[in-house]
Amino acid sequence: MLALSPLMIGWGGSEEVVEDVIFTVGVLTDFSGGSASAVVPTMAAFEESILYYQEKEPIKGLRVKFQRYDHQFDYSKTVAGYQELTARGMNLLYAIGPTERDMLQSYLTEDHMPCIGSSGRMDALSFPWIWNVVPTYSWQVECALQFIADTWDYSGGPPKIAHQGWVLAMTDQYQAAIDSVLNDPAWAGKFQWVGVDRATTSNVTWNTSYQKFQDCDFIICSNVGNSVATFVGQMRALGYTGSFISGTDQFTGYWNLVQANTPAAGLYGCYYTWWGPIVLSDSDADWFQEMTATTKANHDDWAARLANTGPITGWFTGAFVYDAIGRAAEEAGPSNVDGDALKAALDATDIAFDETGNTLHFPEGCNTGLWTMRVAKWNVDESRWQPANDTWYEALSAPE
Repeated sequence: MLALSPLMIGWGGSEEVVEDVIFTVGVLTDFSGGSASAVVPTMAAFEESILYYQEKEPIKGLRVKFQRYDHQFDYSKTVAGYQELTARGMNLLYAIGPTERDMLQSYLTEDHMPCIGSSGRMDALSFPWIWNVVPTYSWQVECALQFIADTWDYSGGPPKIAHQGWVLAMTDQYQAAIDSVLNDPAWAGKFQWVGVDRATTSNVTWNTSYQKFQDCDFIICSNVGNSVATFVGQMRALGYTGSFISGTDQFTGYWNLVQANTPAAGLYGCYYTWWGPIVLSDSDADWFQEMTATTKANHDDWAARLANTGPITGWFTGAFVYDAIGRAAEEAGPSNVDGDALKAALDATDIAFDETGNTLHFPEGCNTGLWTMRVAKWNVDESRWQPANDTWYEALSAPE
């Protein structure tokens, strides 16, 4: 099993001095549109991670470079962006959003193009040309529901829960997972279901949601960006006193927007599910320590970056990708790292990513490599995220 440091040590090859092969990573995402505030720091950390490990432990005969395409949160540009990156010599695609990956599946298959993603999708787990680091939305929700049930005092009855989303596939996946748990006899009586609300992506007024959900104990949030920020702020202003819990993409990816819309004292009862070390924790994982040290050395706003799950995800994804490229180059030779060679390396990934013994790996027929999570809670007094409890929750529908 590899560990994420020293994981790039000693990639083989001849001692003969030759010109390095250029391996191009194409990055296709929203760099300037509605999701850019979370996406840009994630992608910056992804690139910074690869460059860090490339400097620390170079792959003999191969250098990684990047090409970027900004679709500006306009999914009609996705295919054109992919074609443009392909024309620029792309060898591997990083498409952080599930919508982009869904639209490109036929192209990835035809071109044998490996694609790295973020959160996986339950209805696309078996697709062979995508590898996701972040647990599926369904797994995130399953862990959130386990946390609620695990920590709730049932002496006064089950918790009232609801779901605030929007008219995008992300909300559909969240709701499918909620429905699955609510309909499971093993979970009978654990929750009092109030309902789901799907807002438009441009909605910024939440009076109707407040009328529906004002008595809820927990509201599960699947909307992102300005939508989730204005939702939290207005719900508090209208008098909501319950808790908000999200998956990985909402809190803390857009926490700066939430803070801008909500007085500091109103940020109590905010939780999110997370697959790695809780931000600004004292994790002993080597990759986390390396990321922390590099971020502090290179960025004046290091505290804000390390208080955001996006850069942490980006850094770990970069380390994982660089490890796979290195193993593919060692196996096939630097000039022969094509899609099939890289696929074999990605499929064989087995990386210990934290001190708990959790590993990033891809069982047969499952392109999402992590499914064990914990929950973070915002500490209002100290203005930081901290573990809500000591429990790691395995997703209910995780692969065996």
